[in-house]
Amino acid sequence: MSQYIWCVDLGGTKIQSALICIDEALNAEKNLLDLKTEAVYLSEGPQGLVGQLKRLYKSHKVEASIGVIASAGPLNSKTGELLNPTNLKTNNQSWGRFNIIEALKKELEFPLYLENDAAAAADGEFWLKGIKSFLVLTLGTGLGVAAYVDGQRVVGPGGLHPEVSHQSSHKEGKTYEQLLSAKVWKASLKKDYDNKSLARALQQRDKEIVDNLEVYINDLVKLVRNFYLSYMPERVVLAGGFAEFLRPVIDEVNKKLYSSTKDHHFLSTCPKVIVSEDYRHNGLYGAGYIGLNILQSKNN
Repeated sequence: MSQYIWCVDLGGTKIQSALICIDEALNAEKNLLDLKTEAVYLSEGPQGLVGQLKRLYKSHKVEASIGVIASAGPLNSKTGELLNPTNLKTNNQSWGRFNIIEALKKELEFPLYLENDAAAAADGEFWLKGIKSFLVLTLGTGLGVAAYVDGQRVVGPGGLHPEVSHQSSHKEGKTYEQLLSAKVWKASLKKDYDNKSLARALQQRDKEIVDNLEVYINDLVKLVRNFYLSYMPERVVLAGGFAEFLRPVIDEVNKKLYSSTKDHHFLSTCPKVIVSEDYRHNGLYGAGYIGLNILQSKNN
């Protein structure tokens, strides 16, 4: 008899919900079933989000064996708490600490787990592609960073995900998230663009877009260079909604990265920066992978 893993990717502007099917032997199909995407409701605070998650789950009309929510952080995956998440706010007011798993378990009676969205995106890339050592950068409302080294995801003490995007950058007073989040970058432009109009403007070589993108690429390369020296990845995978916008300039990104790291290639070859084939859904696949591992461990 088939079972289902409920997979959620919760970001600062949208939420995705899907199912992954597993058989009696706990083998999973790497396909997302009944995928749903909608704007995340933040106007009613954390409890409003709990209500939205409950409604999304019920809309799938199946009974899941386990659910995994990949969420914007910071968060504690062990306790199920959101720790004053940077991009989840109501009327620009922070949420503070909120145990989203505890609140959701009062509404849904099956095992639920929480994980950082960048960590889940890395898990999804590992599950789908099998690369042993790589970085994932999720580019969207915020910036997420996760690393795999020799087949293991890098975690902090107590299983906490390292919030490296909030580190100080090479630009005084700015974190890397403040330099590289799509939300911040778009806000620096004179016009309002959605992703499609932004892509058209780049294709037409709009001067403002080209000039601002050059600055963005330079900042991105400096971040990647720092992590290249720390983790020596084979690949740097760009995911998230803004990743596709960078696809036309990915060759330029790689040329700049090669030039900036050439003095260190005796340590490790320069990683190739790519846009993930599943850039919109890495977090969902990662949630499925996490859920599958939990079920398998309980069955052993």
